[in-house]
Amino acid sequence: MIKKLKKILFRYFLSPSRSIISRNEYITLIKLIDKPNKILNVGSSTESVLGYKFWKYLEGEYKLINLDICPGENIDIVCDAAEMPFSDGSFDLVVCQAVLEHVENPKKVVSEIKRVLKGKGLFYCTVPFLQGFHADPYDYQRFTMVGMRKLLSEYEIIKEGISSGPFSAIAWIIRDILTFGRKGSLTYNISRIISSLLSFPISLLDFIYPKIDSFKRNASEYYYLARSK
Repeated sequence: MIKKLKKILFRYFLSPSRSIISRNEYITLIKLIDKPNKILNVGSSTESVLGYKFWKYLEGEYKLINLDICPGENIDIVCDAAEMPFSDGSFDLVVCQAVLEHVENPKKVVSEIKRVLKGKGLFYCTVPFLQGFHADPYDYQRFTMVGMRKLLSEYEIIKEGISSGPFSAIAWIIRDILTFGRKGSLTYNISRIISSLLSFPISLLDFIYPKIDSFKRNASEYYYLARSK
């Protein structure tokens, strides 16, 4: 009960990020994915704040394998995503949410994901653009829209969009600069809660602000659904 309450508190109030992928967008994504039989979830030791809804919309019965570089709850395979212990063409769908910023060589990981995908298999990922530093356990890079098209050059991008907007990015900055003290200390924890609550209303503007070009160019996070060529 306490664990569930903490998760809800972090997801909706203490996290600076708001998930703005609409219900219609998710429905479109799920129709394009079309009931995969075997799914690989890369980087699954911690639930993505912005990505949990994806699994709620995914339909049908499927075999799910959770992979992460660190042991954890519900982890099936512990390994480096750049060198996965699977045969070529093993999966219909690979999901990789809020992970590529944490790997040292994202190009190698994306190529390895293509290897384990079946022909015309699908790759769904979310990547940050304007987000603060968040090591888990490392944090190496951010991704522009142009950069992602280059990174996914071995794929055909069939749908892309914004998963978290620019006001979440602003809220993230405000939360971080108003957090004081050593991480884990009483000062840190109290200031973190206060700064999170202060920045929370700003992040809500992502839901109502017009999705004009500058909104997209300054987004906190993007999502991509791509098909292996």
